[in-house]
Amino acid sequence: MRSIVMMGLLVWVVLLLGSCSTVGSALREGISEGIARSIAGSEETGEMEAEEEPPGVIGPQWYGLATMQAQVAFAYTFSLGGYWLGQRGFAPGEWVSFRITTSEGDELTAQRALLGRRDDGKEWWRVRYESEAEEWIFEGLVDPEAEELLRLLARDPEGTEGEVPVEKGTWVQVGTVDLTEESIEGAVVGTERITVPAGSFTARHLRYTIPGGDVSDWWLVQSVPGGVVKWTGTTADGERVTCELLDYGTDARPLLVKALE
Repeated sequence: MRSIVMMGLLVWVVLLLGSCSTVGSALREGISEGIARSIAGSEETGEMEAEEEPPGVIGPQWYGLATMQAQVAFAYTFSLGGYWLGQRGFAPGEWVSFRITTSEGDELTAQRALLGRRDDGKEWWRVRYESEAEEWIFEGLVDPEAEELLRLLARDPEGTEGEVPVEKGTWVQVGTVDLTEESIEGAVVGTERITVPAGSFTARHLRYTIPGGDVSDWWLVQSVPGGVVKWTGTTADGERVTCELLDYGTDARPLLVKALE
């Protein structure tokens, strides 16, 4: 049951971040809303709790939960606020870790790491997130052009891990919604020194404002994988969300997959 509560928190964060932008993926929103409705319905009827498999048992329920978790986790780590303004990609082995907090006191940490890139362009990524000492880890082989998940391994908060069956055509977000260079330059507030848990950086500060809506601020640093060290947004009801870089590096290695085939 604790895993379901944790999934609910992640879905809530994804929906919250998605509400901070008019730019986003309708498919991603559909997945998130579908999971949210499933959680809400299960809380009312108790069906999901009754159907849960015992801890450590891998079966259809665990596979389904792991796949939904992975889709939401990938969408969230690859698209803050509906898009990603960093103009710097990842090289194999590079990783970043972020802390996301809200003005209501919720907190979540997440990591994105590029484990490898094959000759055919397909990529191995790891995404992991933790809340209240519970952690999910996913390692997936993806086709970045088609945004299709080809293979998936998962480890849940109880330590259960395994290979997850992946159906053909399973969508996963690994791309970003690119803004024009003119749009990015038009949003530049200036260059400033900023301190986050990962250190102090000289960053370009960008701001997008929607009249009567939200304000999104981005701090971009070209030397960091992904190019973003901080992001803040305001939801329609005035709640603030802050995402800060915790750490980054170049030594990412597989934790679940035995070989990057």
